Amino acid sequence: GDTLADAQTRVVAALEECGEAAAKAGVLLAVENHHGVTATPEQLLALVKPVTSKAVGVNVDTGNFHGADPYAEVAAIAPYGVNV
Repeated sequence: GDTLADAQTRVVAALEECGEAAAKAGVLLAVENHHGVTATPEQLLALVKPVTSKAVGVNVDTGNFHGADPYAEVAAIAPYGVNV
């Protein structure tokens, strides 16, 4: 029963916190394009782009976009990719 905007706000806050821990540990945290709040490139980037930690990026799963142009969807998130 949550709105997308409220869910995105909580996820971004959590990624900020987790990004700090990941940076301290010397690892990267990758958010995967999947379903729910990461179903589209726009939704995924709305979560990753506001995060200030450079330890947070995207796990580019080429099989998880099923729109009209999956290649364009992958291209949109690829610059933020830290894992494929």
